[in-house]
Amino acid sequence: MTYTTRQLKTKEELVAVKDFLNEAGQRLEEEYPEFPDWKNFNLPRYANIARFVVSFRDGEPVGFMMSHMTESVFQQDITILRQDILYAKPNTRAAYHLMQDFLDFGHIHADHILTMIGARTNVKRQSLEKLGFKKVEELYRIEV
Repeated sequence: MTYTTRQLKTKEELVAVKDFLNEAGQRLEEEYPEFPDWKNFNLPRYANIARFVVSFRDGEPVGFMMSHMTESVFQQDITILRQDILYAKPNTRAAYHLMQDFLDFGHIHADHILTMIGARTNVKRQSLEKLGFKKVEELYRIEV
C-alpha cells in the first residue's frame, strides 16, 4: 500500500474528495455531538486561507488534517502552526502520514507547532511526546 499526502486548495480538488469528506463529516458528527455543522462548513474558503491536507492510500482518500498559521498575540515575530482537525479512517496509517506532513511543514514555516488530543481520540499523549511535543496546558469548555 502506498500513502501520499497532498494539500488541496482548489474547488476542483475538493470536489474530487467530496464523497469521502461527506462520509468523514457524518462520522465525526455522530461520534462527537459537539462537532460543528460539517454540511454547512465553508471548506473552500478554509482551504484558501489555511492548510487542508488529505492522505491517500493507493489513490483513495483515507484521512485529512486541517491546520492554520497565525502569529503569537504576545510576539508578532513568532509564527504558530496549529492543528484544527485530524481525521483518519480506522485501520489506516493516515494519521501518521498527516502528522509527519504537519511536522515537516511546521519545522520549515513556523516557530511553534501546536496539536491537541480530543476527549475521545485514540491518539495517546506518549505518541505525541515521542514526536517532540510537550504538554503545555489542558483545554476546558462550557457549552452555552
